[in-house]
Amino acid sequence: MRWSEANDGRRETDSSLKVDREIERVKEDQAMLQGPQGSARRNGRLYQFVAAIVLLLGHSQLLVAQSPSSTAAATFDERNGVGFSGGSESQTLLWLVASCLGLLAALPGMLLYYGGQVRRKNVVHMMAQLTTLVALMGLIWALIGYSLTFGDSGRWNSWVGGLQHVGLSGVQPVGDSATGFVRWPMALATPQIPTMVHLLVHGILFSLASAILCGAYAERMRFSGMLWVTIAWGLLVYCPVAHWVWGSGNPTTGATGRGMDLSGGWVVHALVGIASLVVAIYLGPRLGHRREPMPPHNLTYTAIGAGLIWVGLMGMHAACSGSSIDRHLMQSIVALVSTYLAAAAGALAWGLVEWWDRGRPSLMGTASGLLAGLAAIASGAGVVQPLVAIGLGGCAGCLCYLACSRLKNRIHYDDALDVFGIHGVGGILGGLAVGLFASPVLVTPGHPEWIGWWWGGTLLTSQWILLAWVIAYDTAMTLAILKIVDMACGLRVSVEQERQGLDLAQHGEEGYIW
Repeated sequence: MRWSEANDGRRETDSSLKVDREIERVKEDQAMLQGPQGSARRNGRLYQFVAAIVLLLGHSQLLVAQSPSSTAAATFDERNGVGFSGGSESQTLLWLVASCLGLLAALPGMLLYYGGQVRRKNVVHMMAQLTTLVALMGLIWALIGYSLTFGDSGRWNSWVGGLQHVGLSGVQPVGDSATGFVRWPMALATPQIPTMVHLLVHGILFSLASAILCGAYAERMRFSGMLWVTIAWGLLVYCPVAHWVWGSGNPTTGATGRGMDLSGGWVVHALVGIASLVVAIYLGPRLGHRREPMPPHNLTYTAIGAGLIWVGLMGMHAACSGSSIDRHLMQSIVALVSTYLAAAAGALAWGLVEWWDRGRPSLMGTASGLLAGLAAIASGAGVVQPLVAIGLGGCAGCLCYLACSRLKNRIHYDDALDVFGIHGVGGILGGLAVGLFASPVLVTPGHPEWIGWWWGGTLLTSQWILLAWVIAYDTAMTLAILKIVDMACGLRVSVEQERQGLDLAQHGEEGYIW
């Protein structure tokens, strides 16, 4: 015992001496740093750091300059060996990337738009759903969804794509040791666009469609059930329909054409709207529906979100409009103008009809009309003239208002955030309107089947056939998915959780602390 105590005493003495020495060194360093020598030392270190950065940058530039054909290597077409070295191709690519950045604004816009419409006790749950789905569905799209939409499945290709691009296969750039080039795969659907950009544009659309679907089951679906339903719906419903419209599939064999949807009128708005109606009817109404007031808890959020969605969908329509490289930029400009005017007309029309019907306009109505105009112009942004877009947006504002007031009250379904009334009705109206008014001046040359009925074309027939396929397939598959997931893990929260609010019941959080 005494031996161990003595050793412990020596260790304590040695430790205290080491601590004292370290303290003295720290004091000396501080004194040096505070004096002129310390300032010179700091400046010397700063100069050394800056010099190292400059040398590193210079060395990297030297390596780039010495590498053979560095500019051409970054723009080489792997699929057909055609150079991609500038001109209209580069302008198109830069325009698409800029449009993608604008499109991203729609995602936080959905958080605010939907988050403001639910009741205070459910705002965290709604935003958690949207945030999770945007992240989850983006990854699912990159890993398998893109392949199911734009791949080739051989004998089943009329219905769904193949597995060529699973795990980003054939999407990422690869090096060629023989030529020294970097090969960039080009999208099969639009050969002038790199596959990575094509994947990004449609991936944001895929995430946006999944986020819109949240409005149908707001305030009453379990978080886990929501995830399984949305994943299954995205892979089994969205991807096949997108393959029919944008990929190489065509279940309407023998029809006059495949139909037209430039920016998601059928694939996003109409498809989500129809699914939302099925979900709302299957789940049943919220507790207290039509007996208790359920106003939006924060219309400020909703108005700001609608504005961000307006900006985002203008970017989406600009990115998706047109497939001819020689006319893509001009069609994108037409899409920007038409989208702006259609949304403005929709907002004004909804507000005026509501004012006439109820005696006063509302901010909620104006924001809803804005989204109705955006849904209506989605299919034909870039191929209908701006004057037609104004009329289309105005009709969408009026019809969507009637769907959200008269039709909803007559059928007694609880589409909590009016996804069917706005996106479904607006998307269907816009898809049929394109069949009427698609201008021969704006459609891609060499596609007479894309000219509207007003100009003597046959597009309207194709749009009606596509609508019938979308309604039948979407309704049947969505109902089957709901049944299976409901039996497997349950969909609806308990009565106690719904009364308490899903913020605390599902997440243990509150949106506001006051």
